[in-house]
Amino acid sequence: TVRRDLDELASSGKIIRLHGGAQSVKSGILYEASHVEKRELHIKEKRMIAQMAAKEIQDGETIFIGPGTTLEQLASYITVNHLRVVTNSLPVFERFQKEKPHIELILTGGNFRQRSGAFVGGLTNETIGRLKFNRAFVGVNGIKNESIMTADTEEGQTQKTALNNAQVKYILT
Repeated sequence: TVRRDLDELASSGKIIRLHGGAQSVKSGILYEASHVEKRELHIKEKRMIAQMAAKEIQDGETIFIGPGTTLEQLASYITVNHLRVVTNSLPVFERFQKEKPHIELILTGGNFRQRSGAFVGGLTNETIGRLKFNRAFVGVNGIKNESIMTADTEEGQTQKTALNNAQVKYILT
């Protein structure tokens, strides 16, 4: 029967049984796509967003760039020569190191979150909390009314700290 099939799929971890039905493990808030998976999605749109954001960056600024595949693209489009980039994202750091070695980079450190390539936790937030930024660029997993959401609470707390310490705030989505 369908009920028995659903129970079998649930016990193998492929679905989650709900009252009156089932839900894919990969749908909704129960599944966060990995950094590698997200890298392959909406590439053209991410590049366009990064190009627009990069035009906002001024020579001599200190900026925060959070984790995210759209934010990684920023390195390719920044044209200023003197810039300090603070990030808690290892992929963002590596991209800047490779493409813009003349730009001053600060990687916050902290607890490494493999799924997103981000450093999170107390050490990360303490470091970011001590810094001030001309601009902060963050990515989100969702927006509802006036709230922005991330898939991980610790990443969200880090981004909140960076946004609070920035003169100008950008959400790249």
